Amino acid sequence: MMTTDCFHHQVLGLWNSTIVIFWGDHGWKLGHHGAWAKHTNFQEDTLAPVLLRIPGLTDGGLVSHALVEHVDIMATLIEAAGLPPVPVCPVAKPWKTPLCTEGTSMMPLIKNPTRAWKNASYSQYPRKGSPPKIMGYSMRLVEVRFTAWVDFDGIRNETTWTMDQKDCGFELYNLTADPLENRNLAYHDGMQQKVKMHFEQLKAGWRATASALPSAATVEA
Repeated sequence: MMTTDCFHHQVLGLWNSTIVIFWGDHGWKLGHHGAWAKHTNFQEDTLAPVLLRIPGLTDGGLVSHALVEHVDIMATLIEAAGLPPVPVCPVAKPWKTPLCTEGTSMMPLIKNPTRAWKNASYSQYPRKGSPPKIMGYSMRLVEVRFTAWVDFDGIRNETTWTMDQKDCGFELYNLTADPLENRNLAYHDGMQQKVKMHFEQLKAGWRATASALPSAATVEA
């Protein structure tokens, strides 16, 4: 069936005008961190494959280690198809906007895989309760991952960033020295200021960190 489909694409000329994207919605643990499946903010759960084929741009094969997110997919496909861009969601009550995005088109990155790019990606996953009472907000930077487990109102779907419950706390991992995230540095001596800084960045959100943090290219240089 795959051979037949490819043959038809070639004969009809569709291959030269067909964009293909394949992605997974999450990673998967196989016993690491004493758990199975996907239910954390660890790198093994939040890192997902993304394969993108755009005629004339990716056929030779490209690989990038830049930080991209699922929210970037729609903006990317729209630009790749030559359609008008979707506006960025407003800060206040974005759910009232019929069509908007918080993502960034990956097209500039596809044209230059080593260019300066997004400096952080975000994920969240609840820790306990239904509705959840604690939420883990995670920020993946170029070299570290920072996660804050905070009090959460599962009815209103919001947080005031307090940490009154005993299972709240911080996680900080150096992904260069500890890629499997086995050593939480958040409570080590001398790390208080770094934890405080990352917590403020996390609370500020993607709009603020997009201009306040160094890009991947800047760090690597």
